[in-house]
Order: sequence, then structure tokens, then C-alpha cells
Amino acid sequence: MPEKDRPVLAAAIAARATHLVTGDARYFGAYFGKRIRGVLVTTGADYLRTR
Repeated sequence: MPEKDRPVLAAAIAARATHLVTGDARYFGAYFGKRIRGVLVTTGADYLRTR
């Protein structure tokens, strides 16, 4: 993950978010479906499918 994208994930963790919804498969794709310190990284479509 590029340095410029790390603050996005860090902010989600700091906010105690349950999900990080992103379409950025290039940099976050390896994390789709995984929890990172309590934050599930997912696409918008997958998020909506589970609601």
C-alpha cells in the first residue's frame, strides 16, 4: 500500500470504523475481505450485499 493511502486506513482504525469501503482495487485489493485492526476492507458492492 502506498504511503499516501496509509492515512486512510489509519483514520478508519482511529475512528473505530467497522468498515473501510473503497473501490481502489489497485492498492487495497489485497486487503478486500480482510480485517485490519478491526476494520473490514471491502468494496461498495460487497458492503451493500451484506446489508
